[in-house]
Amino acid sequence: MHSAKQYFVVFSVVLTIIVVVTAGCTGTTPAASPASTPAAAAISTAPPLSPEVKQQTAFPNLVGVWTTTGAAIGHKKDSGFFIANTTQFTITEQQGQAFSGTKDYTKNGTANYENISGVFSDDGKKIYIAEHEGGYLFGEIIGPNEIAMVYLQDGNDAAARAFHLTRQQN
Repeated sequence: MHSAKQYFVVFSVVLTIIVVVTAGCTGTTPAASPASTPAAAAISTAPPLSPEVKQQTAFPNLVGVWTTTGAAIGHKKDSGFFIANTTQFTITEQQGQAFSGTKDYTKNGTANYENISGVFSDDGKKIYIAEHEGGYLFGEIIGPNEIAMVYLQDGNDAAARAFHLTRQQN
């Protein structure tokens, strides 16, 4: 064998050995599989959870009857600007960050109500309410018995309204 050819073959073999030996040395060693025990295997098949909610220890108690105070000014798609009638919210149940109840109002001389579902923001200062018939309310806790609210509805009955609620004392 020719001398230059021998050097090339030896160089290729040495280079191949170096590449094979060092190929796995640039990463970190993977951690042990969490599914190594039966209990861990069952947990690893569960769907991922949403990010952990950082809850405060207590949210304000909203249970009670809340009514609009002062003018509730708004705008409706079909009828323009308006000052709304009295609206009453009755929060009947609260479990920590979530609550439910009804929204009672008069429309065209007829008493109406809608069921509502709501939640607090993580800091307990804002509330978000979904009406079961359509429409959303966004509120800010002003004090233990006062909430500033904004109502929004889209679509054919599009409307927006701003108002304050005061808790009724028994």
